[in-house]
Amino acid sequence: LLRIELREAARDYLSRTRREYPLHYVFDMSDIEIPPPPPPPSSSSQPHP
Repeated sequence: LLRIELREAARDYLSRTRREYPLHYVFDMSDIEIPPPPPPPSSSSQPHP
């Protein structure tokens, strides 16, 4: 769905500005929160031989 909307927006933009392809997309995803990964299992609880 996002790709279709981007394609339509790009086509409208190119038709208004008379630009030629290729048109490159740049995404700013710095505002998207990504949960931190879970901590790795601790190996200190198991005795080492």
